[in-house]
Amino acid sequence: MIHFLHLLLYLKFLLVTVPNVGGLISVEAEPKYQVLVEESKSLVIDSSLDLYGKTYVVKGDLIFQNGGGVQNAVLIGERGEILGECQSCMEGNVKLKGDWLNDKMHLSWMVSGDDPVDNFIKLGELIELGKPVHLDKLYPIAMSPNEGFATLQDIRLTGKDPKTSGLILMTKHHPTSAYFRSKAGNNLFFENIGIITEDYLKGQTPDEQYYRLALSSTIRSFAGEPRIEQIKVNNCEILGAVELRYGHNGRNKSLKEFLDLGIKNIDITNSHFEQPVVFLRISNIPYGAINIESNSFKDIYGPVFFFPLSGLPGNISNKSSYGARDLVTVKNNTIENSALIESIENGYFGLVFAKGKNFRIEGNSFKNLLNLRPGIGNNAFYCSASDSLWVYNNKVLNVGGLPSDESGNTISLLKLKGARNVIATGNVFIFDKEGLVKLGLLKRLGDPLESIDRKNSYFRIIDSSIGGEDASSSYIFKNNIFKTVVLSTYTHVSRAHFRFSNNQVHIGRVLTKPNKDSSFPPDQTVFYFRNAVINGNLRVENNEVEVGEMDRDTFFFTYDRNDNMEYDSLVYKDNTFKLNGFVSLNYPRSKYFLSQNELIGNGSFTFNAASSSQKNRSIKQFTSIQKIQQYTSSPLSPYFLKNFGSSTIIAKENKDKSANLLQIRFNDLHHYNDRDKLPIVVNIDADLTFKDGRSEKLSFKLIFESFKQMHALDLDNSTVTTHQPTRRAAQLARTVDLGRSVRQSNRNIKLKLSTSINEFQQNNTSFLILEGLDEVTSFEIKTAVNNLEVPNGREKSTYFRYVLKEEAPR
Repeated sequence: MIHFLHLLLYLKFLLVTVPNVGGLISVEAEPKYQVLVEESKSLVIDSSLDLYGKTYVVKGDLIFQNGGGVQNAVLIGERGEILGECQSCMEGNVKLKGDWLNDKMHLSWMVSGDDPVDNFIKLGELIELGKPVHLDKLYPIAMSPNEGFATLQDIRLTGKDPKTSGLILMTKHHPTSAYFRSKAGNNLFFENIGIITEDYLKGQTPDEQYYRLALSSTIRSFAGEPRIEQIKVNNCEILGAVELRYGHNGRNKSLKEFLDLGIKNIDITNSHFEQPVVFLRISNIPYGAINIESNSFKDIYGPVFFFPLSGLPGNISNKSSYGARDLVTVKNNTIENSALIESIENGYFGLVFAKGKNFRIEGNSFKNLLNLRPGIGNNAFYCSASDSLWVYNNKVLNVGGLPSDESGNTISLLKLKGARNVIATGNVFIFDKEGLVKLGLLKRLGDPLESIDRKNSYFRIIDSSIGGEDASSSYIFKNNIFKTVVLSTYTHVSRAHFRFSNNQVHIGRVLTKPNKDSSFPPDQTVFYFRNAVINGNLRVENNEVEVGEMDRDTFFFTYDRNDNMEYDSLVYKDNTFKLNGFVSLNYPRSKYFLSQNELIGNGSFTFNAASSSQKNRSIKQFTSIQKIQQYTSSPLSPYFLKNFGSSTIIAKENKDKSANLLQIRFNDLHHYNDRDKLPIVVNIDADLTFKDGRSEKLSFKLIFESFKQMHALDLDNSTVTTHQPTRRAAQLARTVDLGRSVRQSNRNIKLKLSTSINEFQQNNTSFLILEGLDEVTSFEIKTAVNNLEVPNGREKSTYFRYVLKEEAPR
């Protein structure tokens, strides 16, 4: 081991009189450098050593003791190691180069930490050695404009504790600038460190200028082509508006060249973020797997993870660019804002906003992400998935902002727009009254929901796509809780396969919007089915739907507008609706339909469908069994003449004088009827219980020989009458009896045809109504529609008259 005092005298002699003699031999390279420490030897430095700006090769170890240090030198490591007590031991104009055996390099060797610019310069020099740089304390770093550090090396920073070791960022940047910049980007590894902005330390909230840490982008003049293996952030504290920014515009690139760009793996784990705006921005480049797991986020000001795809040239299709972004996993994170904020980034606000192939959002908690900046898309997450989006076991409470009709933004419990296949299970989505008050949409917690600011209150359960989709796409929602204090607009459903099972839907009040035009769907709609469907499947079962208050009487849980849907099956089974009003469900054309539900409250069930332009039966196997706690007859019937099958109403408590049983639409009769199915028979069987405890059974039969005439048989009175369900425009609306009173019991119960058709229009409709139920306390009424079977060899018209005559009692 060479002692420092002997070495100092020896060096002085060599430098002045006899260079390249003895132990200080020349290196076989240009320029020729002298050897400071020979191979297999070490040098103990225990006082100050000034090397006068010379460059030396270090083949052995440098051991610092007793406050010793080196100044004014370039030291080239050649398999040597730096050891000992080295605090600012190479602070005085020393640069390290070469290959050192240390597992990590310490910034504390090179600086005292007082000069931010010097700290950053030395940090860059250590990174160039290709080793992790250990940060022993919090170092402020700063740079002059456009003097970022360019390196091809990985940027690996470690510390002991993120609260006491790391970087304090003193310089904000233009979007084209950053501390570390590279055309290809850099692999990043941050572990156990804090990265803190000067604004955060001063107590200032973020503004539009960020503290950009790393950059590879094509914004303006900086032509980046990122090719990065990995970005890893583990057990760190990121405090303030820190950004990692990577992007490419796709110009002058073939598809193959574009797909060769990107980032293979990103892991953001076990870290804490406060006041981030956009921490990681990946614009228009591919990625492999991104994992954001077990982090905590407080007081976010923008889309923290922002992965857009936009403005790519035509040779790079959406399909290829989406497919080049494999999987984003967001798991077991907590995100909470402690106060109202005004977001910084334009367009979006939330944790993740991304476009790609697959996304998995699981086990996260989002709370009080309330944004006062209007016109911004406010959502916990928004993942446009070209393949699949999995949403499992998340909790979302009060996420939203100030929606506006002009911007088209709404407060949505879940945003799915652009996601092709969705599976959402075990989630809890809540927007409560406290959220309304915080956003100023309601003045006080104790105020009634009726006094809400309706002009600025746009709430929906789910924000979904409206574009047409192929027959294989699907939405599946199971075991979720959707709870919103108000509902004022609808969810578009444009999937061929829709399953909604074992969910709880709670709505405080369903609102109507002021000055709303007459366009479809109605205000009080939850799911709006609009786009073309072929061979679809719709299944809604075992759900509990509760509505506290409604501005209008009818609650459209599902609604149809266009007659462009063809389902293999529709099933509404074992759903419970808790509300006072009329529940309306859609039933477009389908091979099979089953509806078996219960209404707890005062009202009834109805169904809605577009007037069919098809000449075949809308539904060939229709079965509806609706149990109602307190029955009130709806203005619309629960059954259409166009459907073969049966509808059963079971009223536990009857609260009305009549029951609306069957709807006969003008277009279905005169334009789109299937004449080959004639004649059609309608059987009505009623089992009634009266106030005096007596029960009676009534039966009625209606037969359509043509759609211009209807024959009614009152089997109790041997009466056959003929009626026209519709009439010309000049005739007034009317109501005619189809069944006489039941004389045996002296009860005035009649089946009536009530028509409101006063002109030939698509929505003109007749109804079959059973009247005179004043004394009925409960009932079960079944209405069945089928075609009369005609034996082979018999004319339909002849057989019809024969059946009509023979079935009339004598």
